[in-house]
Amino acid sequence: MDKKKLVLLAIICVAILVASLAVYFQFTLKQNNSWLALNDFVVYRQDVTWAGSNATTYMFWNITSLNGDMANIRLVSGINISNGSIDISATEEDSQVNISTRQVINCSLQSDIGSKFPLWIPQSVKVGDAIQTSYGDSTISPSQTLRIMGQNRSCWVVAYAYGAGTNMDRYYDAATGICLQIRTHIFSNGISIAINETAVQTNIKSLL
Repeated sequence: MDKKKLVLLAIICVAILVASLAVYFQFTLKQNNSWLALNDFVVYRQDVTWAGSNATTYMFWNITSLNGDMANIRLVSGINISNGSIDISATEEDSQVNISTRQVINCSLQSDIGSKFPLWIPQSVKVGDAIQTSYGDSTISPSQTLRIMGQNRSCWVVAYAYGAGTNMDRYYDAATGICLQIRTHIFSNGISIAINETAVQTNIKSLL
């Protein structure tokens, strides 16, 4: 076989390989985000305890638009904590997220831009895998079973320890990767604050 034919054959093989990989990754990404749909939402009850006081409010996120690999997501929380001061009032955050990489492309909270979106993780994870979110780097801990919205759900645990009595445990549904519970303890300005956020309502079929 002459040199030109060898080069042509090599080009054809590379083209087939690239096309195969593209189809594979497209299929994989679709599978890993098979629950995603326009107007998907999750509502969490937020139970807050501090300095002998307690309050209950709500947080929710919903997908406001989908365009290819991009999703616009609105997050509304009923708690704002700053320097030991607790404000039970709604705060809003709008993010544009690449759903295949979880990277925050744009966000009304500028500090989150470039980080990994924290409200879901990849479905194809296992114990010990590294996980990045806007809250930092951690690893997947062994799963725990939680009673969420009337169901027993196996959840991966992603833990963060920030020192000085401040830590966070996030519980992600093993089947979908969606965050179902967050347990946070904050020690700020001599005040100990405990926040438990638990999913109580959703329209996502994979969670119903």
